Amino acid sequence: MPATVHPGPLGGECVLPGGVRRVIVLAGTRNEQLAEDLATGLARAVHPHGTIAAFRTAGNYGAAIRRMVDALTDDGFTGGASELTRARKCSAGTRPSGENAPPRFENCGSR
Repeated sequence: MPATVHPGPLGGECVLPGGVRRVIVLAGTRNEQLAEDLATGLARAVHPHGTIAAFRTAGNYGAAIRRMVDALTDDGFTGGASELTRARKCSAGTRPSGENAPPRFENCGSR
């Protein structure tokens, strides 16, 4: 399997093309259920099942998960990913600086 999520300590590991391994540490987030749910989604997005195939990209998405969990927790959210509403997702969709950063949620107010 190219990507797995480890519940304790929370994090994930993926094997990218060429056998390159990337470890993503999410332990210590303030909402571990949400972080684990998002890490599961990230694992499904890693090559060959998804489009993430670069070491830096996988790391950027891991950092985005941490920022999203922090932003939502700061806003008072305590649930898992299944409890997120569109408005909550958009409020956490901030984009870090740098052109290699994962995209923020676009068109959150429209269908």
